[in-house]
Amino acid sequence: MRVPSFPTQFTEESYKELTTTLNDLFLNLSTENFGGQIVMGTLPANAMTRVSHSLRTVPKWRIILKQRGNGLITDGDFTNSFVEFRNNGSEEVQAAILLLKG
Repeated sequence: MRVPSFPTQFTEESYKELTTTLNDLFLNLSTENFGGQIVMGTLPANAMTRVSHSLRTVPKWRIILKQRGNGLITDGDFTNSFVEFRNNGSEEVQAAILLLKG
């Protein structure tokens, strides 16, 4: 798969194109040992948030693809059906996060 070039400043439309391309790229690389899923969520200030996923295994890594809002996102528990993230900031954060299995 050829990955197109993207602008350094994103519009809503180019961001959607980027996330779709990344989703396709990572999911097309899926094998028995590698796969991923993009999850999106709103993380309230100073709170832990649980987000469901469909990887059917415990994710090994996460990459924050986009974050809107001033917060520091740290990891909570990761299981085969959900992940938890804590927003340590003082305002709500909206985030798109790529989960990868090992």
